[in-house]
Amino acid sequence: MKRSGFAMVEIVIGIFILTLLATSAIIGMSSMNEATRFQKELNFYRDFDNGLKTTFESITDTFEPYCSSITTGTQASWGWGHSSCNATSPLPVFSSAGTGDQIIYSIQWSTLSAQEQTTLEQSIVQSYAPYCQEVSKGASSLTLRCGNLTGLTYDLGAGAVASAHTAGSDINPLVVPSFTISYRQQNARSNQVNIVTYNGTFADLWQKRRNYSLEKFNTFSRSMKAFFNAKLIRESQNTAPTGLNSVDDEFVPWHWEALGGTPASVSSAVCTDTAGTCTNLTSPAIWQTTTPHRATVMKNVIANVSATNAAISLDGFGNMVRMLPISSLCTNTDLSVCTDTALPSAPSVPADNYYAGAIKPPYASVLFTASCKDTSVTRPNYCRNYIAY
Repeated sequence: MKRSGFAMVEIVIGIFILTLLATSAIIGMSSMNEATRFQKELNFYRDFDNGLKTTFESITDTFEPYCSSITTGTQASWGWGHSSCNATSPLPVFSSAGTGDQIIYSIQWSTLSAQEQTTLEQSIVQSYAPYCQEVSKGASSLTLRCGNLTGLTYDLGAGAVASAHTAGSDINPLVVPSFTISYRQQNARSNQVNIVTYNGTFADLWQKRRNYSLEKFNTFSRSMKAFFNAKLIRESQNTAPTGLNSVDDEFVPWHWEALGGTPASVSSAVCTDTAGTCTNLTSPAIWQTTTPHRATVMKNVIANVSATNAAISLDGFGNMVRMLPISSLCTNTDLSVCTDTALPSAPSVPADNYYAGAIKPPYASVLFTASCKDTSVTRPNYCRNYIAY
């Protein structure tokens, strides 16, 4: 007998199969949503990490010409302590105000030209796109909103802190900060909201900026050595009775002339030995007879030594670099004492019998930042660098 319909068991099996297919589809959609959410989170972490580092360099490099400017011989500070830079920080802080998902940069906009302001503003915003958008630009700030961000903290080795850099202060090149991002995560199935964290480090950026510091110090060193050698050769050719005898020439710290106050005079200076002393060199225009203020040292060296520029006065992190022209004259383990408060005596003016004087070669200058001023502790050459002549 021919059957005209489906048996009950066939209908049940069909319904069961359809149910399995529907369930699989729902699970598949849910899994796909979870995968999409997970990828979005990864992208957010990656872009935020990149934004922090890219913007650090953009701000530091944009302000470098202003932070390095030394206009007077008694200027109190340069670097991040410069009056044009002391309200700026290249690292943002988290703000729970408003929508509770904002980061704020402190930026001294008035220092920059209109074009520089626009370029830097766009660079910062683009560094965090598309996950963060600009909220406002204040007189000394830039605020970005980053959806689902619930926190940003830093760690300098002593636990979580809200800020890794205080505007107006140095950035320690010796300590690599880490950071933690808190992110609001919503489960696609249950809609439950969780706060998840991502830990990152500035190790790659710090290494890059340390290399930049070392590059600057090496440039400074080569220029000072070239200046010293050029002066020594010129004076060695300037023989007695007009010049000093060759023995004395070898004992004079000729790089001291780089501290002279008049570049044209320094450039053409050659000893005229009168009654046993190079009397034409005794002017501060050529030879500083008292050790000058740290700002005078850096300002005059930049003006007198070829192949250097104002940016040499900063390290790769934007910190102030000090120079002690003759390191052996400083007996304090804190180098800043010898550049800031208790200045050592200046070397005597070139004269006959210089070899019998109090100071003798080999001479060396030292460049250093505040983090590496203590000579009782060994420090890397990207923050304390000696120039041997």
